[in-house]
Amino acid sequence: MHDLHGAHVGERIRRFRLDAGLSQTQLAGEELSASYVSLIESGRRVPSPDVIRVLARRLRCEESLISEGQPSERQRRIELELDYVKLVRRHGEAHTALERLVRLRTEENLAPETLDEIEYELAGIHETLGNLDAAVDLLIPLLERCLDGANARPVVRVGVKLCRCLLDGGDARAAVRFGEQALATAEAQALAGSDEYLRLAATVLYAQFQDGELLASATRARELVALAERCGTRGGQSAVLWNAAVIAEARGHVDEAVRLSRRALALLSEEGGIRDLPRLQYTVAGLLLSADPANATEAVTLLDTASAALHDLGSAVDLGCWELERTRAELFLGHPAEAEELARRAVRHLDGHTIPECVRAHLLLGDCLAVQGHSDQAVAEYARAADITSALPPSRHVAALWRDLGDRHTHRGATTAALDAYRQALDLGGLRSGTPLPDHGRGHSITLAQAQFRAVAVPAPEGATVRG
Repeated sequence: MHDLHGAHVGERIRRFRLDAGLSQTQLAGEELSASYVSLIESGRRVPSPDVIRVLARRLRCEESLISEGQPSERQRRIELELDYVKLVRRHGEAHTALERLVRLRTEENLAPETLDEIEYELAGIHETLGNLDAAVDLLIPLLERCLDGANARPVVRVGVKLCRCLLDGGDARAAVRFGEQALATAEAQALAGSDEYLRLAATVLYAQFQDGELLASATRARELVALAERCGTRGGQSAVLWNAAVIAEARGHVDEAVRLSRRALALLSEEGGIRDLPRLQYTVAGLLLSADPANATEAVTLLDTASAALHDLGSAVDLGCWELERTRAELFLGHPAEAEELARRAVRHLDGHTIPECVRAHLLLGDCLAVQGHSDQAVAEYARAADITSALPPSRHVAALWRDLGDRHTHRGATTAALDAYRQALDLGGLRSGTPLPDHGRGHSITLAQAQFRAVAVPAPEGATVRG
């Protein structure tokens, strides 16, 4: 905020206009003339209260900032309340923050800029609580106002948050569409190559991958890695490397995915990302479990490191994804009962979200039950996974879920169910079946523990990401 108290009214209007990126003609609109705005800004005309009201509405600020150069007592109270809401949210009290923001939003005659900030924070809290539809309903109008130049919030931040919520809700195509619009606006604002731009570009990259554009996203990943390295921003580089790792893993290049994700983790650790760091830690843990040979010990260390931050700040989806990776680790370590409890917690966190991670929760719970000889219960979990998969929007990612389900039916000898799942996978993604499950002659529990099937895919990072 500028120090505007000592400036005259015209100078304050000029500074707000330049901050908003408006010309004098745009500020004038239909009610005023550009020449009159010029006279006000030069100090040769003093605007009436009615004119100040019009200009404040266009500049999306409170009238007292123009007329007096400082916020009113009411505005200061509102700003203090917003600061308090952000503080309690950072300390994990999302429900308290939600109640206070909902109440604050009902106040009459809020300045448009203040209302935008309230709705942006409100969307973030809804995301944390898993209310993705409510978050998207707030974020789409916010982004549209950014695209029109009528919202002071950075288009890249709104774009990242909207794309992340759409991805968590299973709508990758919409995430690509809105993300590309936000990228185009950011480029027009000369933001290409900035840290925030790279975060948004990485999020759109992940959305393209989720929408089935595997080759295009792989090419784009290489371009973004090169751009991020030239620009040298830690946050941007880590976001791009993170999603490049996701794509490498999907193409079967697990070693490359581990290498890229380790680089991303090193960069993000230096930057100290509050929400992204623990999410990347459980992402790397998942890749270590998918490597050949798997490194369950290091994966558990990373998962334990991520645990506290996620329980304080993570969303229900974040917690569910962490629990999925820890479930896989416990299976690899030969602890099926502990794995079952974790898988049930993941189901509780993810049920109600029609997303791939919810499918994986039921698949892994089924695996845990099968390992312990509870075949009928395992089959019921696989059936629930199939029901949720049927409701997901078509994508290559969904094709992979059908393949994973087919692999499980194959392993238990249910040929008809396996063929049906494989046909679904082929119809959606043209994928051939995954490698048959090895037995190694050491029993059913070892087979399932070794065959976590690439079943837990990696969420996108917040600042790159998907879904801080």
